[in-house]
Amino acid sequence: MTWVRWQESPWGQRVLLGLSWDWLWVAAGAGALAIVVHALLRLRQRGTTAAATPLPAGAALPVALPARILRHTPASRLLHWLMAVSMLALLGTAFLPILGLKFAWVDAHWIAGLVLTAALAFHILHGSFWKGLRLMWIGAEDVRIGAETLRDLLHPAAPPPRRTGKNPLENKLFHHAVALATLAATVTGLVMLAKVSTPWWSRNPYLLSESAWGLVYLVHGAGSVALVALVLVHLYMALRPDKGWITLSMLRGWIPRERYLERYDSERWPPVALAAPSARLARGGADAVPAPSAGEARAELGRRIDAVEEAYEFMLAYAAQGLSGGEEDGSASQIRTQLATAEQALGVIPALLRQVLAETGAPRPAGDRGAQGQAFVGVLEQDAAKALAALRLVLAQPAISSQLVDNLNAMIHLRALLTDLFLIDETLRPHHGRDEG
Repeated sequence: MTWVRWQESPWGQRVLLGLSWDWLWVAAGAGALAIVVHALLRLRQRGTTAAATPLPAGAALPVALPARILRHTPASRLLHWLMAVSMLALLGTAFLPILGLKFAWVDAHWIAGLVLTAALAFHILHGSFWKGLRLMWIGAEDVRIGAETLRDLLHPAAPPPRRTGKNPLENKLFHHAVALATLAATVTGLVMLAKVSTPWWSRNPYLLSESAWGLVYLVHGAGSVALVALVLVHLYMALRPDKGWITLSMLRGWIPRERYLERYDSERWPPVALAAPSARLARGGADAVPAPSAGEARAELGRRIDAVEEAYEFMLAYAAQGLSGGEEDGSASQIRTQLATAEQALGVIPALLRQVLAETGAPRPAGDRGAQGQAFVGVLEQDAAKALAALRLVLAQPAISSQLVDNLNAMIHLRALLTDLFLIDETLRPHHGRDEG
């Protein structure tokens, strides 16, 4: 195998010509190896652990979530498919002639390159100013959850990882790898257009020296070859039966509510506008569903509080049953659903309360009730954060026993949170603050 291609100039000098096409087979082999290894690990993992927390068939879903959660806007979907078609056209016109299939490929190649360049420019602007760069930024929490996901893949007995945001670590890393390879191929491809005659300019092969052209070809070939491996892996992930719902979301724009509840953390990816502060929604850009009306927010808060209270009642009953957590009966299978319901509700209750208290028509008793209410939200946020940490610790266990839930029920943080919710529920009732008689 040779690393690069060389040629001899008319003056007898050795000049770099570009990357060796032996790397094409290395890239294809690396992509195929990654696919085989991942498929084998998934086969070993199947039936031993749940990477998420699936809802049992027929189980009641947490309230007030739309049946369809928006994942990709029409602009995002159009851009994805435009880039996909142009990328496949570029790879086909680049490598099929090298593999022996001869055809007039130059015009189709540079036209597809310009289409990809325009789509890439729009993607950079759209991602930077509309969606926000934070959407693909890798933070410490992403790394921690990514490590949990890797342990779950490598060790079937490991606890299931926590839910992620809209884009887990592996998605972000893959995106950045594709971005680097695409930028390398695109930028050098634009320089190489100087050697192609088009309706807008004439070719100028002397724009750069021979050695400089060799470096351009080397970088262009490296980016293109890397894309071969990345596209193979991407196609494998898209065509896997267990990921069909993700692939469909790139066609129809949404994922089912059940999938959202299985995989995603409502704090890290709010499903509706009222589920997070406005700053977080601004980072989500147009992918956020429009906020509800003031009356809907108040009703939503009541439903979320009811969901937590109902989950706690089930937890009390479950703790008294003496179950080990491995049984296949109804209670053992429903405890995760109930805990997940409480987790989802606690993730949005503080933001809902802030919105309700900020409403112009919200009932306010004597004194500055609004200011006092907003101050109490801070207390609720602290108690909710502590209770959420305990709930997630329990959800991360491979089996949830009655004893484990009994210990959870006894936690002072959970009891403090419930008292907060009872107080909120009572103070927001319409009769409070009104004169009797």
